[in-house]
Amino acid sequence: MVAAWKRWFESAEAGGIPALANHARHGISTGKLEGVNNRIQVAKRIGYGYRDDDSFFTTIRSIPIPDLGSLSPKKT
Repeated sequence: MVAAWKRWFESAEAGGIPALANHARHGISTGKLEGVNNRIQVAKRIGYGYRDDDSFFTTIRSIPIPDLGSLSPKKT
């Protein structure tokens, strides 16, 4: 099993897709960032027709942002 994982890891590095190898190496995902982006997109759809940009950006600033301290690499 370990040998198969090492072969996959080496092919991911050689394949020119660094995100695959980086995720395997560091264990960090973009899940929380994707969630925040999704919340912004929902606010944009709901608030279509804001009178001005200030009220839209105020709405974005009020969106709760998850604790980013948990984005540190996994401890093994």
